[in-house]
Amino acid sequence: MKKISIITAAILFLLCSCNEKQKPYSNAQRGVLAISSISVDVDVENTKAGSGQVDDYTIIIKDSNEQECYHASWADFVKEGGKLTLLAGNYSMSISSIDGEVPYAAKESPVYGINESFAIAANQTTDLGALVCKLLQCMVTVDYSEDFLSALT
Repeated sequence: MKKISIITAAILFLLCSCNEKQKPYSNAQRGVLAISSISVDVDVENTKAGSGQVDDYTIIIKDSNEQECYHASWADFVKEGGKLTLLAGNYSMSISSIDGEVPYAAKESPVYGINESFAIAANQTTDLGALVCKLLQCMVTVDYSEDFLSALT
């Protein structure tokens, strides 16, 4: 019976100490990031990525050590109130119409987005306001002259 009590006490101690390790920062070291909206600056009409639908755009926030702190869709960010609590420090954020690497060039699927650096100060809100996503890659277009087309047929 004594062994069970000692084991139970040890387990409770470990659980309590693990819980404390998950919250090493006080509220004084946190700040809030706010983004009011994102929009797309479309240079080319009728493109899937540039259609103005931003709900599926991906937001990735990394700290100064390039560690990912946040990864979600714009729709999920808006559901969270358009605000995110972060530790005080410097961050980089990328918002993109695709989740992953941006290809160098694309004909049918242009990628729109924005890359932004910002700092979070303790007990303050950093408001980035309205962000405008632009084309992030080369866009390939091919135009054929009537002479060329007639030579092929």
